[in-house]
Amino acid sequence: ESYYPIRNDAGYIVTRAQFCNSGSANFLPNGAEKTFESTRQCSATTPIGQAIACPGDLNQCEKSSVCKSDSCPIVYVGHNKLGSELHWLPSEYLTKWWSETWSNEIANDPIKSHFKLLSGIWCQNEQVTRPKKRPLNGKIYKSLVDKCSVPLANHVDEDVIKMFGNEEVNWSKLYASLPVLRVIVVREPFSWLVSKCENSSNLPL
Repeated sequence: ESYYPIRNDAGYIVTRAQFCNSGSANFLPNGAEKTFESTRQCSATTPIGQAIACPGDLNQCEKSSVCKSDSCPIVYVGHNKLGSELHWLPSEYLTKWWSETWSNEIANDPIKSHFKLLSGIWCQNEQVTRPKKRPLNGKIYKSLVDKCSVPLANHVDEDVIKMFGNEEVNWSKLYASLPVLRVIVVREPFSWLVSKCENSSNLPL
């Protein structure tokens, strides 16, 4: 079985990270934009609102069993937008991150109770838990959006916006506080164009 070795300062392997390729969809308000990982509709407009209110499992990697509340050794690659970690990191991991990083700074934190919905009754209107897998039936997904996701998204977004000040808040500090290590690869187009030409000498300089 292949894995990515995670080493300590002494160079010893302390855990094995599993690989996940484009396992999480992108969640956008209209759901119409085409993306490599596919796009799902979700009316939430804040990062925390999307993490809690969007239907679908937070972690859609096949090796999700390696994730625990204090560790999630997964190497995820994809074309997702910044902040997509809020969708594929497990709820226990996100809940601990929020409690230790943000909740202590907020009096009567309402978001902490919202995170608890991910491990209990997620939709109060239907009294159902959050789906563990992506609903394959579009009709089922739309029903979850209308009856569950929309009212929950409005509630969570409202609480988050009150906490962070206004609708135009810069979320970079929140993204930066996530317990993940990001590596961004930017493709250099010129070498690719050259590889597509039979005679590179014909290229304009």
